[in-house]
Amino acid sequence: MLSLIIKNGTIVTSTSEYKADILVEGEKIVDIGKDLDPAGHEVVDATGKYVFPGGVDEHLHYNAFNSLGYETSHAALAGGTTTVGDFVMQPEGKSLKESIVEYKRDFVDGVATPD
Repeated sequence: MLSLIIKNGTIVTSTSEYKADILVEGEKIVDIGKDLDPAGHEVVDATGKYVFPGGVDEHLHYNAFNSLGYETSHAALAGGTTTVGDFVMQPEGKSLKESIVEYKRDFVDGVATPD
């Protein structure tokens, strides 16, 4: 399991910013505080850097850009978007269920990187 401390970053929230460390275990932030003990953890030095939550894009069509899902997915991550609400484009003559199954197979499974 990942055990990581992000040290010395400037944490930015919707209402404030402050310097602190962040302890991540697995996929969860389990502690935020000053001078967290780095023993036994991988350390990322964020001195001089901002640490903020990933963005959320609640309306995205991975397949609308004539690209493979990973291209759109990686572009989202590069821009700070970590969560997407992906919408299926249903072609005329196809059922919604059939469109979803094909879409999931072609653009999501093993391809998408944000949640």
